[in-house]
Amino acid sequence: MQIAAGEPTDACPLSLSESRKLTLQKEEDTIEFIIQDHGQGFDLNAVYSLKGSEKGLGLAGMKERTLLSGGSFAIESTQGIGTTIRASWPVSV
Repeated sequence: MQIAAGEPTDACPLSLSESRKLTLQKEEDTIEFIIQDHGQGFDLNAVYSLKGSEKGLGLAGMKERTLLSGGSFAIESTQGIGTTIRASWPVSV
């Protein structure tokens, strides 16, 4: 839940969206945490090409925590439409 705790200010500080939708759902063999906004979106390639302190820690920190805990992490963003961030983990039955 460390990912959810830091999300509102860390993950999408430039989204310019007044609201975000956070969803936690369980599928058959996965738990998925989804963050969606309808803000300005951003160019993923431009963000990934930033160096050092320009990059910030929000998305990088979320990705690192997800991967270190055995999960997978994905970002979809379209300029003018918004951003969806997905973190998911396998669930053993």
